Amino acid sequence: ALWVLSGGDVTPERAKALEEALGGGALFTLEGHGDVVASVSFSPDGRLVASGSHDRTARLWDAETGACIRTLEGHRDVVQSVCFSSD
Repeated sequence: ALWVLSGGDVTPERAKALEEALGGGALFTLEGHGDVVASVSFSPDGRLVASGSHDRTARLWDAETGACIRTLEGHRDVVQSVCFSSD
């Protein structure tokens, strides 16, 4: 499945190429960030997605529904990277 987050810089041509390469279509668009999304990571169990953005927030998403579960604010600068610990 192809995931495209709002605020990202994905042209329609690039999205189509990614879709064809992955053999599937977009499930839904994760909307909410106010600027470029710099990083995305799936939780080890595949149930959550974390995203970090130049809007100085990190967000947690439900991977099945695409709903934003929580917005983590208060970062002093852009969020360049997000990840989950395996434990």
